[in-house]
Amino acid sequence: MGKIADIVHRNLETTQDLSSLSVLMVNISSLISRHFQQQLVNKTELLFDTIDSSEVNVAKSIAKFLRNVRYRYQPLLERCNNVFLSNVDHLDLDSISKILSVYK
Repeated sequence: MGKIADIVHRNLETTQDLSSLSVLMVNISSLISRHFQQQLVNKTELLFDTIDSSEVNVAKSIAKFLRNVRYRYQPLLERCNNVFLSNVDHLDLDSISKILSVYK
């Protein structure tokens, strides 16, 4: 995982796919420095508008990353919340339960 974290770090500036990045962020969250965490949050903010508002899994991964690194960044959490709320009619009970567990 350390090698993957290093690859993500080296390629962060050119990364344009938030869906893939969000999954990697969750998986490397326990290995990265505070500085790298901040870089990932900044990149996520820049790319957030590139995802479709129906991409609940991306928002869930971002919220999970923030929880894993114990980084409460309100603007990004609010954007994730907006994705969840705009899709609540399409979520099943299991999905809602998983989203709520991220916020515990």
